[in-house]
Amino acid sequence: MRIRSAQSDFKMAHHRFLGRTIIVENGVASALRSLNRVLTQENVMRDIRLKRYYEKPTIKRRRVKYESALRLYNSEMKRKVDFLMEKQRKETPWT
Repeated sequence: MRIRSAQSDFKMAHHRFLGRTIIVENGVASALRSLNRVLTQENVMRDIRLKRYYEKPTIKRRRVKYESALRLYNSEMKRKVDFLMEKQRKETPWT
């Protein structure tokens, strides 16, 4: 019979579920909102939603490809908007 120590259990725990402590100061409702915000920012809720049902490999490839194209589009659009919002640029950059 083998007995596991608490330290080995700690190493086996998944890294995304470690260190989520929410201090309840202003009531349980605000603590739940805070926890939900933390989980949403770290994409835990998105992963749970995606893994709730089986996703066929072709659908998954299509989704991943779409998400990468969307990330590229958004980054380029942000770069262009940042360029247009610069204060020190010339009035017409193409002249």
